[in-house]
Amino acid sequence: MNLECFDKALELDPNDASYWFNKGKALTNIERFDEALICYDKALDLYPTYFAAWFNKGNLVFRLGCFDEALVCYDKVLAQDENYKLAWFNKGKVLMRLEKFDGALSCFGMVLELDPD
Repeated sequence: MNLECFDKALELDPNDASYWFNKGKALTNIERFDEALICYDKALDLYPTYFAAWFNKGNLVFRLGCFDEALVCYDKVLAQDENYKLAWFNKGKVLMRLEKFDGALSCFGMVLELDPD
């Protein structure tokens, strides 16, 4: 979906967090990261427990090298669903980058506990 569609949807309802979230995904896909981050933040302002927005924001800030911020995002995800193995995996990657190897190992252990295969 192109950005013009999201802009039109946001004109009609600027308080719909899903529109901001989906615009953020579209902007991320075309590597307009600063704008995408603004959209994820707006979605989270409107809906502070927006699971997917926290996860995608975590992925984006990780990609941008903001590891502490990514850790906060993944913790928000895991506070809502402690069995979300991809959040555990990504949190482990963040902790590796922060050279917190014991914490990373614990996260990767959770991934294996949740999905031994």
